[in-house]
Amino acid sequence: MDTAPKNSLAPKEGLFDVTIVGDALALSTESAEPDIHTHYAGEGSGAWSNYEFRGRMRASERNSGIGVTFLSSYPNAKAYYRIARKENEDFALEAHGTKISDGVVETGVVPEPDTWYEFAIQVSDTGAETSIQASIWKAGDEEPAEWQIDAVDANDTRLTQGTVGVWSAAEGKKHWTRFEIDGELLPLPEVFLVDVEATTTSLTVGDEAELRVYAASNGERYEVTSNAKIEIAPAQVVELATGSPAKLVAKAPGAVTVLATFDDRPSKVLSLHVAPKPQAVSTPAGPAESGFASSVTQHGITWTFDREYEVGRFVNGDWWVVGPVRVKSVTPGWDGKHHGSMIDPKYGKNHGYDARFNFDASLRASFPKTVEPTSSIVSVVSWKSGERGAPKAGSTLKGVPRPAFRRAAVLTVVKAPPAADSFRPTYAGAEKRFHNASDLAIEALPTLSPVAGTPTIDEMMPKFQKVWLDHVDNWVTRYACPSENLPNYGREIAAHYNAASLLLVLDLPDEEKRRLAIHLVQIGIDYYGLMKAGGEWGKNGGGLGSGRKWPTLLAGFLLDDAKMLSIGSDFSLPMAQEDCQTFFLTAAKASKYPGRKVGDAVWGEHACWNPGPHYSDPGNTNYQWCCTGNAWVGSVLACRILGLEDAWNHPPLFAYQDWFMKQSPRGDWQRSWSQFCENMWDRYRSEY
Repeated sequence: MDTAPKNSLAPKEGLFDVTIVGDALALSTESAEPDIHTHYAGEGSGAWSNYEFRGRMRASERNSGIGVTFLSSYPNAKAYYRIARKENEDFALEAHGTKISDGVVETGVVPEPDTWYEFAIQVSDTGAETSIQASIWKAGDEEPAEWQIDAVDANDTRLTQGTVGVWSAAEGKKHWTRFEIDGELLPLPEVFLVDVEATTTSLTVGDEAELRVYAASNGERYEVTSNAKIEIAPAQVVELATGSPAKLVAKAPGAVTVLATFDDRPSKVLSLHVAPKPQAVSTPAGPAESGFASSVTQHGITWTFDREYEVGRFVNGDWWVVGPVRVKSVTPGWDGKHHGSMIDPKYGKNHGYDARFNFDASLRASFPKTVEPTSSIVSVVSWKSGERGAPKAGSTLKGVPRPAFRRAAVLTVVKAPPAADSFRPTYAGAEKRFHNASDLAIEALPTLSPVAGTPTIDEMMPKFQKVWLDHVDNWVTRYACPSENLPNYGREIAAHYNAASLLLVLDLPDEEKRRLAIHLVQIGIDYYGLMKAGGEWGKNGGGLGSGRKWPTLLAGFLLDDAKMLSIGSDFSLPMAQEDCQTFFLTAAKASKYPGRKVGDAVWGEHACWNPGPHYSDPGNTNYQWCCTGNAWVGSVLACRILGLEDAWNHPPLFAYQDWFMKQSPRGDWQRSWSQFCENMWDRYRSEY
């Protein structure tokens, strides 16, 4: 039985569903509504007492609220005990309708995203008090030998009997499964689900994909492909060969829907996209893959021309075409709302890609269109609302997936074929500068010994191989960073890039470093273009704006480019959030920072740019610990190792990071979002 948000007793259907998660059924919700519940309503469950409650739960986001309730009086009264984790906290015991009298109520277990955790809860009525003992641990690990929670409720309001249930709050996907009471499995609501899965949803003409159909009922999931009816529409786009698995062969470009039916139960519709097969180039493809073609395709996006033009690839894999070029169409194409393109976008609050949010029609490039050199055509594939696999809608823009873009790619129109090892010029703005990979100073990089937890370059590479499209201002960037290209939050943008940059200072083969450096430098080139086109990430609050300065400084170092190395003096503080949020404490602000003294390096959410009369430093300090300094670890350390502190040109940041790293224990995510970066800091900070 589901009950409405804000701890309501009123029933509200549809908040929770039974879904297929992996190979099992689970109770699930993607609702971001606050304080919603569902309660087990089996016969006699309201009178349960003196029981052991076990199960598993998992949440997709660090700030997801997830938990379980027990000895619950719902839906008759707002009274229960709950073990839950709220935003960025550990699992802990709470009481509603009564109070905990004594004991340990926190587990110290802060869950990792998309990770199953098992729990065991023992409740007993001693006659004078209600005893609650519980533990929670990562699935696959051994159950703790001693209870993490050991508490009592001795109040007159204490609870002695009641059912069990679940609690949810905030964004993210939350799942619960395998609930047991005294060793007996609690049945989930009777359901029969049919699901269809494909090995890929993005194909090019000639590609193949496998289809499998699954049915799930009463806790069991099994494949039924050979006995299911599979319908494809339109039929001319793909050819279906039945069997187990079924196989699809892409025959023509277009959008395809797949519907599977088993035992008269239909699946959800699966959407596929087939891109045209790139026309073979007219000359043998060398390292630069150059020749002549009437269309080029990258990441499922196809640009079609009016005739053959000379084309090739930059060193990072992106396409160039010698222009002027007449672009007939882009596929997927603009449908009045989704899949837009822009030419030489600038940094700002609006864009021309998607009509659902912050859309400016004057910024959208329409086709057919003749594009002059040197220009960058940036095209996106949108996530449609309700599309299979689409991210959950954010709380700010109702009904719009966050992010709203699935992927993006860049086609650069050039005056003449660039060098075979040329980087793509920035996609942003009209100032296009060319650089060559042969200029990369890989030999100038240090060769430090790796630390525990060092990732491989192959593990890191996929994060940086698509364009980091990041030119929409403030909180809207969370909707406008394509989900398959880059993270949509500054903390993760910074943490990913900073960790990768630290690999470059380790004793790894130069050719391996070069492979990674090509993509990291390309990102730095793009961010330099964005800075020249108005980028000011420092004005963003919270942890939105981190991570945009270091890529350009690293690119400047590796290319020995004076302009990129001068960004610390050429741009003001609002350009970088790391700079905007750190400063040396003055007497005028000292009262706002108890325990700190004048001259100390401190943090302020909008320290360099006051957004209005309602704000004063330090602002919302939750962001100081959850989302900023813990992501800056790698860039500050890498900058020190490469001797670029003067080029960064903001001493408060470096002093603040030293202070910050002493405030939390090792291994705490609030100290470092990346364990690798933390290990590097602890090993090498004393030497640099």
